[in-house]
Amino acid sequence: MPRGKQRRAARRAVARYLDAASQSNDAGRLLALLQTAVNRKLREPVSNALKPAQIRREAHSLTTKGKSQIVWAWLSQRQDFDRLAYRLLIEAMMVEVWARCFYEGQKVNLPRLLHTTVGRTAVWCSHIQETKIRATTQWIARSCYPASEGPMQKVTAEIPVTDQWRPTPYVRVAVGKRVFLALREALPANWITDDMIANALRDYQSMKEQQK
Repeated sequence: MPRGKQRRAARRAVARYLDAASQSNDAGRLLALLQTAVNRKLREPVSNALKPAQIRREAHSLTTKGKSQIVWAWLSQRQDFDRLAYRLLIEAMMVEVWARCFYEGQKVNLPRLLHTTVGRTAVWCSHIQETKIRATTQWIARSCYPASEGPMQKVTAEIPVTDQWRPTPYVRVAVGKRVFLALREALPANWITDDMIANALRDYQSMKEQQK
């Protein structure tokens, strides 16, 4: 998993790439491509933002793709959705750089790892939950009471109860996969250059030496 110094080195490489792109003549085009990718691949009708109880009730008929659409619908109803979508796209760029520099596992396992890494962030930001007020009956002890009533008093109180839905790992993979599909709308698969890899590795080595 991308973490620590490797993650920071990859993030620096992405920051340099975006900084250079923002100062080039194609800056407006890249921004337009990213916005189109967000609208086409990531934005979901908010009507699909089912509540946790509804999700469990219809779970038997929902596919993994359908459950991922629910996650994106919850994200889409956030006021800062565009900013969050860009953040997820940048994280996808970061893990792609990380994979090119540091990944040593089986190549066949890499897509799932990348999708899971970004999907976990998206699911965490979705906050799929509903808070309801539930009436409950409690017995409380009282120090002063008539002899005919006893030491315990029955009271009814309203307490907030939060119902949550936690997507499975399969759903997280499907959620993350959509981010990478959106990224391919704006950037080609070969957007990472040899210079970026060399700079990221140099940054990583520098961080290790500073720790000594």
